Amino acid sequence: MSASISPRLLASRVVLRVVHEGAFSNLALGAELDAAQLEPRDRALATELVYGALTWRPSLDRVLDVFVKGGIGRLDPEVHAVLLVALYQMLHLDRVPARAAVDEAVRAIKRLSPRGERVAGVVNGVLRNVLRQPERHPTAPDRDRDLARHIAHRTAMPRWVVRLLLEQHPEAQVEALCFALTERPPLTVRVCGPPESWQERRDALLEPLGATASETAACAATVAAMTPAVRDALERGQVAIQDLGSQLIALAAAPPPGARILDACAGLGGKAALLADLAGPGGQVVAVDPNASKLDMLRATFERCGLPPATTLHATLQEAAPRLAADFDVVLVDAPCTGLGVLRRHPETRWRVEPSDVERLAAVQADLLDLAVSLVRGGGALVYSVCTFTRAEGPDQVDRLLAAHPDLVLEAPPSSGVDWAALVTARGDFALRPVPHQTDGFYLARLRRAP
Repeated sequence: MSASISPRLLASRVVLRVVHEGAFSNLALGAELDAAQLEPRDRALATELVYGALTWRPSLDRVLDVFVKGGIGRLDPEVHAVLLVALYQMLHLDRVPARAAVDEAVRAIKRLSPRGERVAGVVNGVLRNVLRQPERHPTAPDRDRDLARHIAHRTAMPRWVVRLLLEQHPEAQVEALCFALTERPPLTVRVCGPPESWQERRDALLEPLGATASETAACAATVAAMTPAVRDALERGQVAIQDLGSQLIALAAAPPPGARILDACAGLGGKAALLADLAGPGGQVVAVDPNASKLDMLRATFERCGLPPATTLHATLQEAAPRLAADFDVVLVDAPCTGLGVLRRHPETRWRVEPSDVERLAAVQADLLDLAVSLVRGGGALVYSVCTFTRAEGPDQVDRLLAAHPDLVLEAPPSSGVDWAALVTARGDFALRPVPHQTDGFYLARLRRAP
């Protein structure tokens, strides 16, 4: 790719891949940014345009349906992607004059589409009409008549998700959560190394990295931007990028020194690496995942952070279980889920997840948990987490587990340098949220197996 590519064109390419080709936003954006080698300011703008256009796609599409003759179904995919990026910039950002955004969009479609010259007029006409005729923009439904539809319209959240949340929480909390999930998440890092030196290491890095210390966990800090200093600290293994909620899941596991640990759905290995730090030199981490490329990244993370290699099994937990002894001090099941708690990082989930996925994934989670219990030694801990907020994947799942396994009890985690009392629910589990916890949306429960 040419290094002269504009942030708007790059963003349009990514949006095209995500919306029309099924790509994942983080992977598609990362690949394009690596190839383009943009200046930091342009890199930041391209990132904002991608995540903004994908987050607000439902409401942007409503605008396009009004101003595109015959509706958006008649648009070429390239035209649709360029219009989404331009509309987001025009309606949600104020850094660039709207008319300049129109001109940029026309230039972008000429480079992106094989029919660029022929469809440039469509892009120009639609965007200029949006500017000239604000009275035609769709408005939110009446709040008193249909609250769920009203909130869904204003926050680009699927209506079925809003209805589900309104069944669980007060209206004000639901609205605050939905708006929070339209915003960009903070860039959070954790300090690598032994727990006893976390605070000292973190405090020494705050000024060089332009970071702010977390008030919740001694190993966590928030950085303002991905600066060269932050990249250098990552490469040196001084810190690792990890959301505060993800860190809290590993901290809740609280493995004792020298613990034998199973990460049953290890993914990229962020939690496994933190568990290895907690267990110390005598600890052993077994990481299971069916995705080989994720295990490659896990091994690279362990090496970069100076940790002893984890034992990795390229398999599902069902495939791996017969090879594992039932003697783990801690078993972590960070299970596949609907992912509604990480919409800030994966905005395409808004239109890819359907109500039927909740029941389907809850069945998967139940199978994983029943198998995981059998691998916990007597007196050991089982930690269950999902990055979503449906009851069926959270509290209901734990209720079912406790009923099926009378030797399990729900318990609060040991301190681990965290004030858990400020986070725990009345029933003893955890529902972490962007508001008020400054984390992604997670459900977390820690259970102890009877000796």
